[in-house]
Amino acid sequence: MLSRSFVRSFRTRRARPGSHPGRKRQSSRLTRIHQEDVLDATKGLSAAQWNFKSAPDRWSIAECMEHIAAAEDYIRGSVESGVMKAPAVPGRDVAAIDAGIIANVPERKAKFQAPEAIKPTNRFGSPQAAIDHFVESRATTENFLKTTTGLRDHAADSPNGQKWDAYEFILLIAAHSERHTNQIKEVKSRPQLPQDLITKTSGAPGAGFAPGVFSSRRVPHPSPLRVRFFPLQYFPSP
Repeated sequence: MLSRSFVRSFRTRRARPGSHPGRKRQSSRLTRIHQEDVLDATKGLSAAQWNFKSAPDRWSIAECMEHIAAAEDYIRGSVESGVMKAPAVPGRDVAAIDAGIIANVPERKAKFQAPEAIKPTNRFGSPQAAIDHFVESRATTENFLKTTTGLRDHAADSPNGQKWDAYEFILLIAAHSERHTNQIKEVKSRPQLPQDLITKTSGAPGAGFAPGVFSSRRVPHPSPLRVRFFPLQYFPSP
């Protein structure tokens, strides 16, 4: 959970057409912080640890990492293809929505089914490839945030049924990666986690690859879908 002071730094007045009270520097800071958290949480894992599942219906750390990387593309693509083409929605309480996304999405008190398009399918081929893709995709998100104007001027349907603007969907990207980093930490805290000697991160493609769990066959990346196709129950309501 983020500190109250950090959450307050995202509070804004009601959005006005043409204004950008989203404070891009704070959002950029948030995406960087959670990128570091993802990388720290997945550093130095053995193949057995990458692939450990606490139950057959639970995701492994490798699957969580793949989902984080795939969701980055998916949500940002939805912003580019859908949200930025939507009209403005005056009168939204952007302060409450912003703070709700930051505070509630990372919470894992309630579990939700991921959209089929971003469920783990071994689309990257190995944990290290998923990490590499995540870092590259997060850089693309950062660039989109820095170079795109009018993020507050368009709003579309969100996962919880509210209208969210493009800036809020960028907050969602950061909060979503925090949510699943928390999930990775939960898996690592399980007493059943294999206690292999933790390997040093080599940075080589395929590090952490476990034959028999991952195959060389990659499933193609899903095409970004418009926001209206997000299942409304996927994320908690702010």
